[in-house]
Amino acid sequence: MNERLEIRADGLTLGGAPFYLASGDMHYFRFRRAGWRRRLELMKDFGLTAVQTYVPWDLHEPEKGRFCFDDALDLAAFLRLCGEIGLKVMLRPSVYMCSEWDFGGLPYWLMREDCAVRSSDPAFIAHMQSYTRRLCQEFVPYLSTNGGPVIAVALENEYGSHGTDLEYLRITRQTLIDCGVDVPFFSANGSDIFKLTNGNLPDVWAGSDFKGDCAGELARMNAYQPQFPRYAAEFWAGCAQQ
Repeated sequence: MNERLEIRADGLTLGGAPFYLASGDMHYFRFRRAGWRRRLELMKDFGLTAVQTYVPWDLHEPEKGRFCFDDALDLAAFLRLCGEIGLKVMLRPSVYMCSEWDFGGLPYWLMREDCAVRSSDPAFIAHMQSYTRRLCQEFVPYLSTNGGPVIAVALENEYGSHGTDLEYLRITRQTLIDCGVDVPFFSANGSDIFKLTNGNLPDVWAGSDFKGDCAGELARMNAYQPQFPRYAAEFWAGCAQQ
């Protein structure tokens, strides 16, 4: 069934019906492929309705122009399995993912290129678009609007902690749209207002990454974007409180 996520101030709907988003992270590339099913089924049994995953550029394009999508890097197979188990997917295919990963998932060979990463520098945009076009071949068929489990796609990752180049975010979004992405976009940033405004486009659903002061975090998100429901893109339950 083809469905589209609708994001409204009073909540979410999917295919016209109310949808309760309770998501947990599972990064397919950090597990052996044979272990995917058991972990996803445990997430489903725990009561989650969705799984969130990053997509590592450095593993999928380890050398410029050479792409890898096999074995534990078979993103399409992972998405099919999520759909089979009954979990929706919040996909985070940003070129930068942080995630305690070397260079944030950016491929090492970019350091040999004359470009400013994570910016609208035309040299970097050319690399980003080449990779994005190839990556979209793997996941666009699994968007919810195509009958798959992917209900939303992230723009960048915590960009408000890095830069202020909103043109870069606009180009990134348009590149994904041109490649067939027609589900809603979301972002994930710290909840400081400068991080939200610098790391997000005004009409994109803003998620916040945080671990404490929940009331304050929710208030800041509400002040920034009252037209959308509050969204904890990452809740660091495993982090020690400072």
